[in-house]
Amino acid sequence: MTTPLLSLIFRSPPPSSPSLTPVGALGLPIQVDSAAWAIPIDHDLHVLINHGGTTVHLRVSPSHQVEELPPLPLVAAGAASCNQALLITGADADGRALMLSVTADGTVMWRVYFDGPTPTRWPTPGCMAQPVAVLQTMPEILEVILASPQGMVKQRAVAVGGPPLDVAIADETIWAAWGDGTGVHAVRISATGERRFHRTTLAPANVAIGSYAGGVCLAWNQGSSVFLVQAPPDSLTSQTPQPIEMADASGGILAFVSGTNPLLWAQHVVAIEDEPPRWISAIAQPGHNPLLIEGSVFAVARWGDGVVIVGATELRFLKQ
Repeated sequence: MTTPLLSLIFRSPPPSSPSLTPVGALGLPIQVDSAAWAIPIDHDLHVLINHGGTTVHLRVSPSHQVEELPPLPLVAAGAASCNQALLITGADADGRALMLSVTADGTVMWRVYFDGPTPTRWPTPGCMAQPVAVLQTMPEILEVILASPQGMVKQRAVAVGGPPLDVAIADETIWAAWGDGTGVHAVRISATGERRFHRTTLAPANVAIGSYAGGVCLAWNQGSSVFLVQAPPDSLTSQTPQPIEMADASGGILAFVSGTNPLLWAQHVVAIEDEPPRWISAIAQPGHNPLLIEGSVFAVARWGDGVVIVGATELRFLKQ
């Protein structure tokens, strides 16, 4: 039995319409407790939901049929696609950090454990020449780990700052971005080495970094405003930042939604004494009004030619 629909409320600020329009909803068979991910593989959408001590694995077809696949033996902390499979990092029942490789039909192909101390930043998985994860066991170092059925191999350790700190893995490249009192920093990590970038700004509250076709996006909060740079990788510090309208969602977390063009998600909680907290999200593209969403949003992903939002009890579908 599905949960009730329409727990998320959509609106947009005047005067113009946003670039994304809600077109449908689908109830989830289980409520999201703490975290969720939405990962496209082929034509299907895989939805992972932390529930109790396991991760519920749903496969959604293009006709919006939901199939519940075998639950996964971990509490997920990150997920990505790699070679038509899922890479999922998290903790097992004993709290040990591990990575699973899971086929599109829900079969666990292999699992490997991370050695060393418990991460302070849980592993973020991604796909380069082979499965990879980045994590922190100390605040000033980002560890790059290569994964395979034979185990984990530390490839390198990279000096970083933050928090705030964000990472993105795409196109054989790892990006990390962070803020401090001098502005926004970024480092590009690839097989050929590292390159560092710095933009002087007022101290940012949060940062986000992501790849898109032909370049990289960097965004940050500055007061109640959000600024974005999109550029070829070597021009990251020379492009002029552009303001992005995020309305009531400004001041909270920032994240890029991977795809061929920049799409930015912001989420902010409004806490008033003696009232329940209100979660407000905004999804925006450069040059367009944002779509505002009231209610808890756990994940945003591109799927096909649209966008899907994972709420506490439903999936909501948007068209561009």
